[in-house]
Amino acid sequence: MCHDGNSAGASQRYLNAQITALYQTAYECVQSCSGELDFKSASYDRSKYTRSLAQYHFVGPKPRKVFSTAELFFSAQFDQPRLTFICNHEAIFYLHVREGHYNLDYQKANVAGYRVEAHKNRALKDITVAFRMKFSRTGIKGSSSKIGNGSNHLIQLMILDFGSAKLQSFRPTLAHEDTEALTFYLRNYLQFLEN
Repeated sequence: MCHDGNSAGASQRYLNAQITALYQTAYECVQSCSGELDFKSASYDRSKYTRSLAQYHFVGPKPRKVFSTAELFFSAQFDQPRLTFICNHEAIFYLHVREGHYNLDYQKANVAGYRVEAHKNRALKDITVAFRMKFSRTGIKGSSSKIGNGSNHLIQLMILDFGSAKLQSFRPTLAHEDTEALTFYLRNYLQFLEN
């Protein structure tokens, strides 16, 4: 591929291919463990990162077993996310929430022992959210005869800075109260992805 030094297109295709593979693994994990609602279980704990691109639950500071996702502050099923680059240091991360819910009592979400009041849940369906964030590049240098006869090999890494993420848009638009609550849960989701 010939280019003028700008590798944004190649980077975008490469990273979205990785996101596709990770999402497919997450989706398969969710399908095989779909009835698991014991958030204290070792089984759920082992799979929470694997499933996170397809499904995320905000359970608060003390995970517990629940009988319905309606007892959670936030629960979402996602379609495959995508990434676009807008310049040589910022990207937009698009999330599409297929279905789920969030609770308006987000200020109490980190209070230990607080029980969700299900009548304050708001349904989510077909919402697209865009976050603008910074990214950086770095590399790992080393050598190994197993991957060629060069003296130095470089593995290039692109690091998305989820901590710098700024909400760009909700589609469709939401009322202010809803935007505040949903933004809180989605920022927690991005922090979870970064860790």
